[in-house]
Amino acid sequence: MKRFSPQIIFLILTLGSSFLFGMVFSTSVLIGCLVLFALSNGFWLALLGFVLARAIRNVQHPLHAAWLNQRLEPSTRATVLSLNGQADAVGQIAGGPMIGFLGNSSLRLALLSSAVMTALTLPMYARVGKKEQHD
Repeated sequence: MKRFSPQIIFLILTLGSSFLFGMVFSTSVLIGCLVLFALSNGFWLALLGFVLARAIRNVQHPLHAAWLNQRLEPSTRATVLSLNGQADAVGQIAGGPMIGFLGNSSLRLALLSSAVMTALTLPMYARVGKKEQHD
Protein backbone atom coordinates (compact mmCIF):
# COMPACT_ATOMS: atom_id res chain seq x y z
CA MET A 1 0.00 0.00 0.00
CA LYS A 2 1.42 3.36 -1.02
CA ARG A 3 1.64 5.86 1.79
CA PHE A 4 1.18 9.55 1.06
CA SER A 5 3.21 12.07 2.98
CA PRO A 6 1.38 14.62 5.14
CA GLN A 7 2.56 17.34 2.75
CA ILE A 8 0.84 15.65 -0.21
CA ILE A 9 -2.39 15.19 1.73
CA PHE A 10 -2.10 18.82 2.90
CA LEU A 11 -1.89 19.99 -0.72
CA ILE A 12 -4.81 17.81 -1.77
CA LEU A 13 -7.00 19.23 1.00
CA THR A 14 -6.11 22.86 0.33
CA LEU A 15 -5.87 23.04 -3.48
CA GLY A 16 -8.93 24.74 -4.84
CA SER A 17 -10.38 25.34 -1.40
CA SER A 18 -9.78 27.43 1.66
CA PHE A 19 -7.76 26.48 4.69
CA LEU A 20 -10.97 26.68 6.69
CA PHE A 21 -12.60 24.07 4.47
CA GLY A 22 -9.52 21.87 4.94
CA MET A 23 -9.77 22.18 8.71
CA VAL A 24 -13.52 21.47 8.80
CA PHE A 25 -13.18 18.55 6.40
CA SER A 26 -10.20 16.98 8.18
CA THR A 27 -11.81 17.47 11.60
CA SER A 28 -15.03 15.83 10.38
CA VAL A 29 -13.10 12.86 9.00
CA LEU A 30 -11.13 12.65 12.26
CA ILE A 31 -14.36 12.51 14.26
CA GLY A 32 -15.62 9.71 12.04
CA CYS A 33 -12.35 7.79 12.51
CA LEU A 34 -12.52 8.21 16.28
CA VAL A 35 -16.10 6.91 16.33
CA LEU A 36 -15.10 4.01 14.07
CA PHE A 37 -12.25 3.14 16.43
CA ALA A 38 -14.47 3.43 19.51
CA LEU A 39 -17.33 1.33 18.19
CA SER A 40 -15.44 -1.30 16.20
CA ASN A 41 -15.85 -4.89 17.31
CA GLY A 42 -12.98 -6.32 15.32
CA PHE A 43 -9.25 -5.75 15.25
CA TRP A 44 -8.99 -4.76 11.57
CA LEU A 45 -11.76 -2.18 11.76
CA ALA A 46 -10.22 -0.70 14.91
CA LEU A 47 -6.83 -0.63 13.22
CA LEU A 48 -8.32 1.16 10.21
CA GLY A 49 -9.90 3.80 12.46
CA PHE A 50 -6.66 4.25 14.37
CA VAL A 51 -4.43 4.53 11.29
CA LEU A 52 -6.78 6.95 9.55
CA ALA A 53 -7.06 9.10 12.70
CA ARG A 54 -3.25 9.23 12.95
CA ALA A 55 -2.96 10.23 9.29
CA ILE A 56 -5.56 12.99 9.68
CA ARG A 57 -3.82 14.35 12.77
CA ASN A 58 -0.55 14.43 10.81
CA VAL A 59 -2.29 16.45 8.11
CA GLN A 60 -3.99 18.82 10.52
CA HIS A 61 -0.83 20.09 12.17
CA PRO A 62 0.67 21.83 9.11
CA LEU A 63 -2.78 22.85 7.91
CA HIS A 64 -3.58 24.48 11.25
CA ALA A 65 -0.16 26.17 11.40
CA ALA A 66 -0.59 27.57 7.88
CA TRP A 67 -4.13 28.71 8.66
CA LEU A 68 -2.97 30.57 11.77
CA ASN A 69 0.09 32.08 10.10
CA GLN A 70 -2.03 33.39 7.26
CA ARG A 71 -4.09 35.50 9.66
CA LEU A 72 -1.44 36.75 12.08
CA GLU A 73 0.45 40.01 12.03
CA PRO A 74 4.21 39.41 12.00
CA SER A 75 4.61 41.43 15.21
CA THR A 76 2.29 39.10 17.18
CA ARG A 77 2.85 35.81 15.36
CA ALA A 78 5.29 34.25 17.85
CA THR A 79 3.14 35.20 20.83
CA VAL A 80 -0.08 33.84 19.33
CA LEU A 81 1.57 30.60 18.20
CA SER A 82 3.03 30.14 21.68
CA LEU A 83 -0.36 30.76 23.29
CA ASN A 84 -1.90 28.28 20.86
CA GLY A 85 0.56 25.60 21.96
CA GLN A 86 -0.02 26.39 25.62
CA ALA A 87 -3.81 26.27 25.20
CA ASP A 88 -3.45 22.86 23.54
CA ALA A 89 -1.35 21.60 26.44
CA VAL A 90 -3.79 22.93 29.05
CA GLY A 91 -6.68 21.29 27.19
CA GLN A 92 -4.88 17.96 27.19
CA ILE A 93 -3.98 18.28 30.87
CA ALA A 94 -7.56 19.19 31.83
CA GLY A 95 -9.35 16.81 29.45
CA GLY A 96 -7.08 13.79 29.78
CA PRO A 97 -7.93 12.91 33.38
CA MET A 98 -11.65 13.36 32.72
CA ILE A 99 -11.53 10.98 29.77
CA GLY A 100 -9.36 8.62 31.80
CA PHE A 101 -11.96 8.63 34.58
CA LEU A 102 -14.64 7.67 32.04
CA GLY A 103 -12.31 4.95 30.78
CA ASN A 104 -12.37 3.31 34.20
CA SER A 105 -16.03 2.46 33.64
CA SER A 106 -16.16 2.12 29.84
CA LEU A 107 -13.37 2.36 27.31
CA ARG A 108 -15.88 2.91 24.50
CA LEU A 109 -17.44 5.81 26.39
CA ALA A 110 -14.01 7.38 26.93
CA LEU A 111 -13.12 7.05 23.26
CA LEU A 112 -16.48 8.44 22.17
CA SER A 113 -16.09 11.37 24.56
CA SER A 114 -12.83 12.28 22.83
CA ALA A 115 -14.74 12.33 19.53
CA VAL A 116 -17.36 14.61 21.12
CA MET A 117 -14.65 16.93 22.46
CA THR A 118 -13.13 17.07 18.99
CA ALA A 119 -16.56 17.86 17.52
CA LEU A 120 -16.76 20.93 19.75
CA THR A 121 -14.23 22.61 17.44
CA LEU A 122 -16.62 22.54 14.47
CA PRO A 123 -18.86 25.39 15.73
CA MET A 124 -15.71 27.46 16.27
CA TYR A 125 -14.74 26.95 12.63
CA ALA A 126 -18.29 27.93 11.61
CA ARG A 127 -17.93 31.13 13.58
CA VAL A 128 -14.64 31.93 11.88
CA GLY A 129 -16.22 31.17 8.51
CA LYS A 130 -19.07 33.61 9.16
CA LYS A 131 -16.56 36.26 10.20
CA GLU A 132 -14.53 35.71 7.02
CA GLN A 133 -17.67 36.14 4.91
CA HIS A 134 -18.33 39.53 6.53
CA ASP A 135 -14.73 40.73 6.07
